Amino acid sequence: MRLRPLLFSLASMLALTASAAARAACPPTPATAPLAVNFLGVSTIVLRAGNEAIMVDGFFSRPSLLNMLSIRPNRGRILPGLEMAGISHREGPTPTEGARLLALLVAQAHHDHSMDAGFVARATGATLVGSPSTAQVALGAVSDLAGIDRVEGGEQRCFGPFGVKIIASPHARGPIPWLLRGELSSRVRPGSWVFAFRDRLNFSFLVSYDKHRILIHPSAAFPRDGLVDIHADIVFLSVGDLAAPYAVNLETYWREVVRRSCAGVVVPIHWDDFFRPVDLSAPASERLRVARLGGPGGAVNRLRDFARRDGVVIRELNAFEEHSLEGLLAANEGFTRQCRENRPRARGDRR
Repeated sequence: MRLRPLLFSLASMLALTASAAARAACPPTPATAPLAVNFLGVSTIVLRAGNEAIMVDGFFSRPSLLNMLSIRPNRGRILPGLEMAGISHREGPTPTEGARLLALLVAQAHHDHSMDAGFVARATGATLVGSPSTAQVALGAVSDLAGIDRVEGGEQRCFGPFGVKIIASPHARGPIPWLLRGELSSRVRPGSWVFAFRDRLNFSFLVSYDKHRILIHPSAAFPRDGLVDIHADIVFLSVGDLAAPYAVNLETYWREVVRRSCAGVVVPIHWDDFFRPVDLSAPASERLRVARLGGPGGAVNRLRDFARRDGVVIRELNAFEEHSLEGLLAANEGFTRQCRENRPRARGDRR
């Protein structure tokens, strides 16, 4: 009689293992449309192929510094942001038609990445992919949210034509990130203070679409052993706080994230002042305000020097201004292929 429960447990374990293996090896559907990219501020990025899209973070509310004791998703900023980005949503009396958001990939549970995630996922019907702490933030805002995929790093997922590798990477250094470290054991309700948004995890995302690889790196740090076996055509590179005295070493950061990936094009992200809203009515070049530590100061100028030295192109994008990926890559066509063919010399690998 004891054999039957044992066999049942074994069968269940095999089924779960097979399911996990199937998810890890998922094949994306064939690409049928050119890929477009849209930087929306901080580390919110939309990748759109025809009428299907994925998004990173989805942070639109951008509460002011004076409101940090009580922050909550701002519907009046989220819905216009989705509409201007061309994303369908089903909230309110006038749902909008656009690209269907298949997945919302959230880097971490700090408020500038996660606080709008639950609302955005519900409004669009997207699967929310994030840490267990990010799930607590999302469920605190939307208690009946379905379609949450809790990840720890190392997983691979497919959403329509998009393949996604989730990469565990440390958060950028600094006193505020240190105070925000930890695992959330309960839901974070709207109206909580900023230090309620804690996490022990942080993710980068390697997105594959057809023959292209896009690395989205939302926080200015890197794993101790580097980003191993990450090959990308373009890197969306966080430059937030790089000018601070506690920041990561710039030369090492560039080498470990950009040169290791062999990306020929770098797009700076997380450079804007996220305590100020995006001015959607302004000309594209005036929609964002530069943050004091993340803007075109000495640190970013040094990154430009590294780019010139290494033959990499830096493209600075305006917010809510869609670009074709092919157009961005045309600025340095052939670099990635040549870098991979000459990897020991081009990557500057450590000996």
